[in-house]
Amino acid sequence: MKILVACEESQSVTKAFRRLGHEAFSCDLLPCSGGQPEWHYQRDVFEVINNGLWDKIIAFPPCTHLTLAGAKHFEKKRNSGVQEESIRFFFEIWKKADCIENPMGIMNGGKYIKEWFPALHKEMQDEGFPFCPSQTIQPFMFGDPVKKKQHVYG
Repeated sequence: MKILVACEESQSVTKAFRRLGHEAFSCDLLPCSGGQPEWHYQRDVFEVINNGLWDKIIAFPPCTHLTLAGAKHFEKKRNSGVQEESIRFFFEIWKKADCIENPMGIMNGGKYIKEWFPALHKEMQDEGFPFCPSQTIQPFMFGDPVKKKQHVYG
């Protein structure tokens, strides 16, 4: 299977798929740090996605402006436009990817986006964006005793 791991410079996921026998490639604006530049596209992810060569696309879009960890900075991020840009990027990746990883944040629930970016919320609704994760992974599921909070920010 030919797999694209979008927004991944570390190549951790790419290498895991390679070990399983898949033809996997990473893609990021940053150079790869995983030591396999021949398996890395250093360019805009949409240029690579849109070539239509992929059986599966897995994406790790940046969460800096979406995660609840930065909630105290949301007003500044809204005012500067970076938060809306990040939501849009996530949404555009969602349209193309088979799987997206992101921490709990404003992409979950939809109320925050509806309140602050109503036109974008409507567009997302019209496209069938789920606003809820289909799966939540907890550290304790992999031997770590930690359980992360399960909350949704609108």
